[in-house]
Amino acid sequence: MEEIKLGTFTQEDLKEEVGSEEIVNTSVKQSKKITLKDIDLTNRFTGISDGTKVAKPCHFAAREGLSEIANDGFYLLHAVGDIKSEALKNDQSILYTLSYKIINTPLDELDEKVAQGLIDEIRWPYETINDIFHTLAEHDFFVKIDNKTRLNTSIDNLFKRPLYVKLQSAIDELNKRGVTLKTDNQDWINIIKEHKKNQLEAKIRDLKALGTENANKIANTLEEDLKNMSDPHYVDIDYVARKDVLLEFTSVGHLFKCKLEDETDEMKADSKAMGRLWNDIMDTEPQNIDFDATIEKIKAIRYKYEKSWRKPDLRDYLDDDKKR
Repeated sequence: MEEIKLGTFTQEDLKEEVGSEEIVNTSVKQSKKITLKDIDLTNRFTGISDGTKVAKPCHFAAREGLSEIANDGFYLLHAVGDIKSEALKNDQSILYTLSYKIINTPLDELDEKVAQGLIDEIRWPYETINDIFHTLAEHDFFVKIDNKTRLNTSIDNLFKRPLYVKLQSAIDELNKRGVTLKTDNQDWINIIKEHKKNQLEAKIRDLKALGTENANKIANTLEEDLKNMSDPHYVDIDYVARKDVLLEFTSVGHLFKCKLEDETDEMKADSKAMGRLWNDIMDTEPQNIDFDATIEKIKAIRYKYEKSWRKPDLRDYLDDDKKR
C-alpha cells in the first residue's frame, strides 16, 4: 500500500496507534446548517477537522466510539418524555450530523477533545436529568418535572439540594432551547426496587442453603424485609447517608467569622450546644437517629449565623463545567 503522508507522521508510525486498519479518507459531505436557538454549532463542526493534521492521530476505536455516542440521539428522549418536541428533534439532528462528520474525518485530523466537547454541549442537560433521576430513585425520592418546574433548592434538605440545583440548571437550559419537558423518575424507582428485591431473594436462598441455625435466623429477618418491600409505601432509607448529612450540617465553624475577643456569650453557648449535638449524632446508631428532630435542633442554631453571614450561593453546588 502506498505510504500516506500525515504531516510528521507516516502510515508506519500509526500502526501501533490504530492497528492495521486503513485510514478512511472519504470526502466529507457538507453539513446542513442546523441552529440551536441562538447557538450555531454548524460552524463549530470545523473544529473537529479543518484539514489540519493533529499532533497525535485519533485511535480508530476512539473515532468509532465518538460516532456511536453522537448517533445515540434517541437517548435524549428518555430525559424529556415528549417525542413530538421540535427542539428535541433539532438536538437529535445535530447529534446525527456530528456522528456523520466524526466517522468521515481522517484519523490524523480528528481532535477527540473537540469532538467530545461538541457532543457534551448537546447532551449534558439530558444526561444530568437521567443521572439525577436515577440517584433520587435509589433513595426512593419521586420527582416530576415540566417546563414550569422550580425545584426547592433551599438548605432544608441537604441530600437533595445539590442534586436539585444541577437538575434545575438542566431544566433551565432545555427551556432556553425550547424543548418540551414532561417526565418523572417512576420507572427508575420501579426498576431499582425490582433489582433490590431480586438481590434479597438470592441472598435468602443462599442463607437457607447453608442450613445453619444462625443462617436461618438471618434469612427469616430478610424475608420480613422482602415482605415490607411489597408494601407500596415502603421506603428503603439509607440511614448511614442520613447520619453523614447531619454530621456535615453541624459543621458551623465557618459561620463564626469574628475574632475571639468579639465572641459573645451566646455564640459560646451555641458552639458548645452544636458540639454536643455532633457527639450525640456520632455516638448513636444511624437507624436510631430521629433525623427530622435533629435537623430542627441544628437549624435553630445554624440559621442565626447563616443569615448574618451571607445568603448561600447555589452556584457553589454546581460543577465548574456546569456553571452556565
